[in-house]
Amino acid sequence: MTERTIAAEWAWHAKPGDSHGDYRVLRASGPPADYPRFGAEIRARAIGTPLPAVRGPDALPWVRFERSSDGTANTVTWTEWSAFLDEFGRPIVGTSHYVLSGVDLALHRPALDELMQALFGIDLAEHPPQPALLTLPAPGEPRGRQPYPLGWLASVAALLLEGPVTLVPDAADWPMRDRVRLFDDILGLLPYPAAAAVSAATWWTASAAGSVRLAVGSAQRGRRAVRIGGPAEPETAAGAAYRRLVLALAEARGAVPLSRDLRAFPMPSAPGPDFLRAEAVLGAVRARFGDPAG
Repeated sequence: MTERTIAAEWAWHAKPGDSHGDYRVLRASGPPADYPRFGAEIRARAIGTPLPAVRGPDALPWVRFERSSDGTANTVTWTEWSAFLDEFGRPIVGTSHYVLSGVDLALHRPALDELMQALFGIDLAEHPPQPALLTLPAPGEPRGRQPYPLGWLASVAALLLEGPVTLVPDAADWPMRDRVRLFDDILGLLPYPAAAAVSAATWWTASAAGSVRLAVGSAQRGRRAVRIGGPAEPETAAGAAYRRLVLALAEARGAVPLSRDLRAFPMPSAPGPDFLRAEAVLGAVRARFGDPAG
């Protein structure tokens, strides 16, 4: 199969070099009249104030993936250190914010890591004021050998159907792209409509704006904390049943074919937020594939 290209609106949020002013949208794919809208979207997705650390689980870059409530658009908000310094010689944080059509994403169904590949190399500080063209890699088979046991991945996928999950790092250095690939390994065990509805962030703080379903960060009140590779027991009967179903289907069909078929799962006419309920997803997957576990 061939590469796929989709267009994305975008905004670049930072401040000019040698500046003492506030952060703001400096450039965008549309006219200056669009800047306030983009600025509000970026502020609504702010994860916190980064510390100038070179290494550590909370070091930049931070990437946040989010779906609009009506499913019409998805956003990727990527925050990293820019090449500029302010008037006090402090590094300036730059945020690249992309808005992608939900229809295009539902058609091509890229994994999060495929979106990352498409975004590498785009410099919005230099991009002309027009939509960015993202070239998605040709779709391939899901990865056959994950670094984490299938049972643990299935448990976290089931937990996502019960509520927000924070993955607590077990190492000081965990590259951003490895986190995104882990997200894909987990989301690959959910049918596409549910996986597409899961917002995710490669780092999460108590001061983060809004909420996401899947994140990496420190344990926080109101979010299920799971240490990487550690215990991850679903709390509801439907969650536990979904984990058993996934493992039974993987044993009967093979883990890679199952992930491929879940990614190709048909879209319901109106998925809505209810398609992230454990009962709804459990019933939909059973109806389509049966239940080898009986």
